[in-house]
This record gives sequence, C-alpha cells and structure tokens, in this order.
Amino acid sequence: MLCSKCSKHYCIEHRFHPTCPEIDDETMAAKIEQLEAPRRQFREANKHLQEKITENIRKALQSSAKVKTASKIHLMRIKQKAIGPKTIPPSDRVYFAIKKPLNMEPKPIRIIQEEDNITKFESVTLDPDLKDTVPVFISVAD
Repeated sequence: MLCSKCSKHYCIEHRFHPTCPEIDDETMAAKIEQLEAPRRQFREANKHLQEKITENIRKALQSSAKVKTASKIHLMRIKQKAIGPKTIPPSDRVYFAIKKPLNMEPKPIRIIQEEDNITKFESVTLDPDLKDTVPVFISVAD
C-alpha cells in the first residue's frame, strides 16, 4: 500500500508506519485506536457470551429435566475447543476434558492396553466453563 503522505510502500498492517515523517504521534495513536477498537469490542462481547453460556449450563445442570441438554451443550463445547491431530476423522475421535492438577507434582500413569481393563463411568462432573481443563481428543481406530 502506498502512503499518501510520504509515498513509501507499506503492507496493510503497517500502513500507518511510525517511520513516515508526515504522520505525527497523535495521528498515529488515533489510527491505531481506530483499528484496535473493533478487536477489543469483539473480545469483550465474546467473553460476555462465554460467561452467559457457562451460567446457562450451570443453571441447567441444577434442573434434572435439563441435564441431558446441558450435557450435550457441554460436549459440544469440549469438541469445539479440543486439541489433537486433525487427521483423525470425527467418527474415530474420543474426547476428554483433562483437568489440570492443583499441584504440579509428577504422578505415575498407567497405560491400558486391553479393553477389559477400562473402568466405565456412569457420570462425570466437569466445570461447565472448562476452566482449568484442556479438552483433547484421540483416535479409537487402530
């Protein structure tokens, strides 16, 4: 992009570059603020939306009639934020919400190689806002 003040070429991101002798600090600050305002508004709106969703899930979990729907929404949020290899097809994924430990002491883990050794859980309670959890997925196909 060509600067209309100094006729130098800049990329779109640096179009109000501080090295331009024609742009003073006040103009530069105003332009940067103008560009940053929508980003800040989006972050604030997204934060508010996530808080509202979390609040709604908490309320729904307290009502036995809405537990099933709240659980589905919670699973959708886990799937949305899960990290893992994108090469695994969605039908072969198993999702986990791994809670971060309160203390950082190393703990031994047990690797299960046989399906018979897996303990089945009837229900698992997770924090609806996924705070202090890391959603991940792995493949169930060999």
